[in-house]
Amino acid sequence: MNRNASNGRYGYVEGTIPGLMASARALLARDLRLLWRRRGDALQPALFALIVVVLFALALGNEPQLQARTAAGVLWVAALLAGLLALDSLFRGDAEDGSLEQWMLAPVPLAWLVGVRTLMHWATTALPLLLATPFLAELLHLPHAQLPPLMIGLALGTPILSLIGAVVAAIRIATQ
Repeated sequence: MNRNASNGRYGYVEGTIPGLMASARALLARDLRLLWRRRGDALQPALFALIVVVLFALALGNEPQLQARTAAGVLWVAALLAGLLALDSLFRGDAEDGSLEQWMLAPVPLAWLVGVRTLMHWATTALPLLLATPFLAELLHLPHAQLPPLMIGLALGTPILSLIGAVVAAIRIATQ
């Protein structure tokens, strides 16, 4: 037995446990590869949000004042619905192929892996909508003074929506 190799956390030899950043990079790379293979699925939330905003603009008619009063709420509804659309597939593929069991056995905290997956969900559903918000706000005649607070609110609120959605998706997977 090698006396120089000390046992670290979980009984592994020090230096052999994958670090948090290495596991995050591996999970992000895997998710990006899967996303690239399903490009049509990746565009669904953004296109759905665009359709929601356009339908609201058409339903409110040719009244710029009414559209301006409801624009922030419409954009929040679009962000919420776009996030909900992608929640079904957040952990489903991992549950089907056994990756979730591997996550539980991994030497990194399960909460870290779930957080990375949730960050990826936010980046693929809410971030494109956040980038398109100035254009969608212009479509809804949002006053320019209201755009910065709306952007800040969406930037702070959509990650929370993704975290809440991850909890719901995990409960749904656990009950199946």
